[in-house]
Amino acid sequence: MKTTFLITGAILALLGILLSSLTVSLTAASFRRKYYPGASPNTAQGILLSGKLLSGLILVPGTLLPLKDYLLVSSATSAAFWLFGLICCCIFAVTAVLAATLEAWLSQNLFKGLSPAAELQENHTAIAMVRAAVSIGLAISLVLCMGLFMQVFVPVPAIPNIQ
Repeated sequence: MKTTFLITGAILALLGILLSSLTVSLTAASFRRKYYPGASPNTAQGILLSGKLLSGLILVPGTLLPLKDYLLVSSATSAAFWLFGLICCCIFAVTAVLAATLEAWLSQNLFKGLSPAAELQENHTAIAMVRAAVSIGLAISLVLCMGLFMQVFVPVPAIPNIQ
C-alpha cells in the first residue's frame, strides 16, 4: 500500500512539475506577444509578468490537492482515480482562463480611461503592482473555490454508525 502511495506521489509530483512548466511557458509567451513583442520587458512589465506567473503557480497545487483525498478512498491503480486526475486538470485549465479573464476585466474597470498596455510600456510600476496583486488575489480565492468544488466529486466511504 505504501509503495502505491509512493509511486502515485511521484507521478503526481511529475504532473505538478509538468503543469507548472506548461503554465509558466504559456503565460510568458502570451504576455510577451501582448506587451513586448520585440524588446525586453521594463520594470512594470516584469512586475506584472511575475504576478501572473505566481497566480498560475498558485493554482497548480490547488488542482492536485483533491487527488490526495481521492487517493485515500480509492486505489491508485483504478481508472477512476486517473479519470478524476484528468477532470482536475481540465478544471485547472478552466480556472486559469477564468482568473486571467477576471483580472483583465477588473483591470479595465479599475483603470478606466487608461490603456493598461500603454501604461505598462511607459513603465508605470504602480499600475503593474495593482494588477499583479489583483491577479494573485484572484488566484488565491479561485484555488479555494476550485478545491471545494472538486471535493464534491471525492467519494466518501460509508461509515457505520456506532450506537
